[in-house]
Amino acid sequence: MQNRRQMTFWGFLFFLSGIAALIYESIWAQYLKLLLGHAAYSQTIVLIIFMGGMTGGALLVSRFTPRIKNLLKAYAIVELILGLMGACFHPLFTTVTPFLQNTILPSISDPMLARVVLWIISACLILPQSLLLGATFPLMTGGILRRYPADESGRLIALLYFVNSLGGGLGVLISGFVLIKLFGLPGTIQTAGLINIFIAWMIWVSSKTPESTPVATPSTNTHSWPYFFLAASFVTGLASFLYEVGWIRMLALVMGASTQAFELMLSAFILGLAFGSLTIQYFMPKIKSPLLTLGGIQIAMGLLALATLPIYNFLFELLALFLEGIKVTEPGYILSSLFNQGLCFLVMLPTTFCAGMTLPLLTQLLLQKRYGERAIGEVYAANTLGAILGVILAQQVIMPHLGLKFVIGFGGLFDLGLGLAVLTAIFYATHRLKLGLVSLIAVTSAFAIFAIGDLDRYKMISGVFRTGRILSPQNTQLLFYKDGKTATVSVTKTEDILAIASNGKVDASINLQNLATPDESTQVLMGLLPFSLNPDIKTVAVVGLGSGMTTHALLSIPSISEVNTLEIEPMMIKGARLFGERVALTFNDKRSHIITEDARTFFLVNKHQYDLIVSEPSNPWVSGVSSLFTSEYYAIVKKALAENGLFAQWFHLYDVSPGLVGSVVQALEKHFPHYAVYFTNGADILIIASKTKASLNTPSAQTFSHVAIKKELERIGIKTEEDLLFRKLGDKHSLSAFFQAIALRENSDFYPVLELYANRDRFLMKNSYELSQLKFGPLPSLALLNPEGAINMQAITPHFSYAPSQQIIYAQQIYRNLVEGRKHLPNEPRVRTLIYEFMNLESLCQLSSSPIWLKNLHNLFEETYAYLNDTQMKNLWYKVKSTPCLLFAPQSIKQWMAVYDSLVEKNYSALLIATRVVLDKRSVRLSPRDYHFALGLNLFASIKLNQITEAKALLEEVRLPKDPPLYIQMLTAHINNFNKKMD
Repeated sequence: MQNRRQMTFWGFLFFLSGIAALIYESIWAQYLKLLLGHAAYSQTIVLIIFMGGMTGGALLVSRFTPRIKNLLKAYAIVELILGLMGACFHPLFTTVTPFLQNTILPSISDPMLARVVLWIISACLILPQSLLLGATFPLMTGGILRRYPADESGRLIALLYFVNSLGGGLGVLISGFVLIKLFGLPGTIQTAGLINIFIAWMIWVSSKTPESTPVATPSTNTHSWPYFFLAASFVTGLASFLYEVGWIRMLALVMGASTQAFELMLSAFILGLAFGSLTIQYFMPKIKSPLLTLGGIQIAMGLLALATLPIYNFLFELLALFLEGIKVTEPGYILSSLFNQGLCFLVMLPTTFCAGMTLPLLTQLLLQKRYGERAIGEVYAANTLGAILGVILAQQVIMPHLGLKFVIGFGGLFDLGLGLAVLTAIFYATHRLKLGLVSLIAVTSAFAIFAIGDLDRYKMISGVFRTGRILSPQNTQLLFYKDGKTATVSVTKTEDILAIASNGKVDASINLQNLATPDESTQVLMGLLPFSLNPDIKTVAVVGLGSGMTTHALLSIPSISEVNTLEIEPMMIKGARLFGERVALTFNDKRSHIITEDARTFFLVNKHQYDLIVSEPSNPWVSGVSSLFTSEYYAIVKKALAENGLFAQWFHLYDVSPGLVGSVVQALEKHFPHYAVYFTNGADILIIASKTKASLNTPSAQTFSHVAIKKELERIGIKTEEDLLFRKLGDKHSLSAFFQAIALRENSDFYPVLELYANRDRFLMKNSYELSQLKFGPLPSLALLNPEGAINMQAITPHFSYAPSQQIIYAQQIYRNLVEGRKHLPNEPRVRTLIYEFMNLESLCQLSSSPIWLKNLHNLFEETYAYLNDTQMKNLWYKVKSTPCLLFAPQSIKQWMAVYDSLVEKNYSALLIATRVVLDKRSVRLSPRDYHFALGLNLFASIKLNQITEAKALLEEVRLPKDPPLYIQMLTAHINNFNKKMD
């Protein structure tokens, strides 16, 4: 009983050690990618540094454990040093990084040498801690084995593997889903440091009793078995990490490539190892032939891993079925995460369960061969060394050259080969024919499973996690498919739409016919709109190739001398070539240079300054991409930008809440004193920033003097500079206070709110389309507060990709029918109905006691107010209010008529009184829409009349919901900002 209590105590501490270790691994990776970038080779280097350090630490300590009298005290010292280094890591990183970026890198002229310096600095930052982490398992395990009978060693080793791995699996989840949200990266790594310090203290005060003689003193015989077992440990590590890399890519295509998805995958992998260790410890005393057991487990592991190939295709149907029934709510998001974790277990658990049995068995076999305590460290080191090779082979060799299926196939081959080698050795020693039969069946089964385990590419490129649907060969043609180092890239054709996707998520599309897609509007304007603002642009850097259309559009400008396009995935470049003539300049023009590089690293090590930098990466919920939307990234970009240059940042409004949009703008504003926001279509915006106000002009008519440029712009419905200006939402002067008010917090490298919440917003189908209503909505507060000069609405070119441009047509149709008497009803159903009812005002008045009349009145203003000029609006309003029957209308309608009358006449004193009457009335309960609209108009009138104190008092009096309309938040931000200026 006493021993059991003590083992529970030691196990709990080693469980905590596993939590801390995986926190370090995940957080270090996030820190180092800020230096090395997120390219495939950078990820490999980080893993090599981390796991190489673990290997070195385990090997080093294994040489000295027999000489250390109290291993647990040594372990406590290691934990203490780890804790102190964890607590100091963030201050060290934030001290080293600026010195590196501002002093060391600028003095190095060779970009390759600069990269080597980055690798060396990265190694210096985490290698010492990695060495210490590698030493923890041999020290803790050896110390505990000395305190318990030798015949319990096998069970104890397995149990320690279990608790440490269990802690690691939970550590990944705690770090990614809890700690970073609460404390950011600095607080998370400091939490791990505090855990280490707590462990060190508990171990130190509990290990005062002397330890027994070191277990199993080293043997002097030269039997080759110990080397075989170490080789076996190496092979299992190699195979396991081939599986891990392969499964992560496979599951990313099912679940999406978000950071949260990777955390679920990694935790499932580690927890499978944990439960395998837990199971083997129960059977360890009963195993008569550990070697035979090891051979059987290796064969089972290889076959189970290969079996994930035919099973994999069914995961897409399971997810589609689940998404069909799940509710898009916060609890639904949690349930979705649990379901995804279940999919990870379905794929990984059988194999990793077996893998978790192997290390305890191998360690026990070496101890039985009297190899000594060094067996613990050397088995651990050999396994980690194999893992390093597995990562390199999977990411750099097998995946890009042979494909995803062969990553799993080679892993199965190594495991099966090891198992068959063990069984063959036993067969020669015992001549048991059953072993030969088992080997034959295993080999045959492996070939059969691999042969039938073809991965369905149509399912893999479907993006089921977003759409809930699976593509079919009947309606979609797959033109290109490659498993790249960082992503799986595909090009598909559906009717006339050509699309390129990364890990199932479409990054760009074009229409092969005349009708341009909304994506094309974004890709073209990303390049040509900045040029329209500053025609002096000569040199350009584009972050993210996509289809190649942005680079092509830029190269259509004759004065451009150089365009460097940075693309992290080589297969994306190959896929984009299929877009043919639509992107021909990208690949054929001598001014175009496509560079396979991470953007942050490129700008850090290259000293060239650009006139224009266009940042057009994938969506920020994709793992690693959010670091291209942080304050620190914008600081790097600012240095790479010429003094009068422009920076163009793409961002999407779909699948994201306004608070996250504000977080990105707030991060950018910290480094750029001037910016303007434009809509490229109804779902994307372009933020154009500059160091100087002079370089951020209004769109120039000169842009349309070039034939090639004019052709590109006309295809997306842009024919004049007014079409460009019409898409402008606002500038820093008009938007800064608003974005600061709605932002969750500034998005930064160390507090990555965008990465944390973007995937949740995607699942919840949130959007920020309401931003356009600040200028074109029922209460265009931004346009009212900051009039930038009248735009000739009738000169705007309508285009389906940008709804306000089409709405102008509808507003004009309403005006012509109701005011000019034209009886030509449009095809748009809602506008047609509205015109018909207002053309028959007398019949409409018969419904004056009904909310229908008021609803139509609201709709009329929503369809026209932001799109007609003042004269037209007054004429339209005169037509409506002159209806005789309105004299007998209910008081509620008359009150709203007074509101609209004062708004049209711009009589703000009357508007203030009229809206107060509506807000104060008690007889009729206002709908949320009407209440917010009246409140917004009241606040607007107060601002125009400079009655800020009264407006603030009203805001304190009313009860706003958690997420009021954005125009209310805009007005509130204006009021609060006015008070700050006064202070």
